Amino acid sequence: MKIEIDQSGRIEETNRDTILTFSNGISYSVKITARTKRRLQEIYRQIGKPTVFMVNTFAIGVYLLVKNHLKSITTIVIDIEYAGWESVIIGILKNIFKDKKVKNPPEVFFTLIGKKSRAHKIAIKVFRKWDNPQKVLNLAEIISESLRMKNGRPVLTYPVSRTGIQHRYAQI
Repeated sequence: MKIEIDQSGRIEETNRDTILTFSNGISYSVKITARTKRRLQEIYRQIGKPTVFMVNTFAIGVYLLVKNHLKSITTIVIDIEYAGWESVIIGILKNIFKDKKVKNPPEVFFTLIGKKSRAHKIAIKVFRKWDNPQKVLNLAEIISESLRMKNGRPVLTYPVSRTGIQHRYAQI
């Protein structure tokens, strides 16, 4: 199954919630609250990685959005939200799929989804609180996927830079 993913309320806008939604036949949406994003942003500042807060959180959010549906998903088409970061996001997702031992991981592409997309319509409805998300992602869930301990200090599980991903499995 091919799905489209759209976001409403950008990750870096820490004064409002972020909604991530996928749709195609079935639909599912998750919410990251503004409070959770502010706490995550503070953690990224503390570990010296404030510039990758948005892209790393977005990629982790996409994974948490689709993880319970991966067996039926063959292709993920994501609306372009972070121009120039597409290869980094794909790299993070590929590494997550590899770490989680996902059999037959879906292909990931970016394109402009548009306002007529069902994913966009659902994301807007949830963002405007006309509908509820199926899940609210909490801080612990996001941290467990995005950070690990190394020498007693938190570090990114999937380190990134503007030039690409720097992870032990990266092959971009």
